[in-house]
Amino acid sequence: MKAYRITDYLVAAALMQNEVIAKDSYEDGMDFIMPNLVDEFWIGVKVDDQVVGAFRFEQMTRVMWQIHGAMLPQHRKLYSKKASRIALRWMAKNVGKLATVICQIPETYTNIIKHATVLGFTLYGTIPDAYLKNDTIQNLVIYGIAKEEIEKY
Repeated sequence: MKAYRITDYLVAAALMQNEVIAKDSYEDGMDFIMPNLVDEFWIGVKVDDQVVGAFRFEQMTRVMWQIHGAMLPQHRKLYSKKASRIALRWMAKNVGKLATVICQIPETYTNIIKHATVLGFTLYGTIPDAYLKNDTIQNLVIYGIAKEEIEKY
C-alpha cells in the first residue's frame, strides 16, 4: 500500500463523484464541487497501482488540518484502517507545521466514530445542530489526533 499526493483533478473528481461516496459524504443540498488540489492536500492510497481511496486534508489553522476520507466502497472493509494511517503518516512527514489533525463527524455515523477512535483520535467536543442529512439536523462531533500520536503508527 502506497500513499501519494494527487495532482490530477480527474482522479480526485472521479472519487468524489462515486455514487456511494457522494451519498455518504455530502450533506443534504450539497452538490459536487471541483477538488482544490492547490490549497489542500489530496492524498491517494494505492494497492498494486489501483486507487482504493483518498484523503482530503483541509488547512484550518496554521498548524491544524481537517481530514476527510473517501474510500471506494469495495475496499473499505479490507483497507480503510491501513489506508487512513498511511495518509496520516504522509501528512505528518511532509507538512512541516502540522501539529493536529481533526475530523468532524455527524453523530449518527457511529461506524466512522469507531474508525476514528481505533486510529487514536480522541473526542474534542460537539457542535450542536450543525449538519443536515436525510432532512434531520444532527450534531457534529469533533475528534482530533496530535502529530506525535500519528508518528507512533
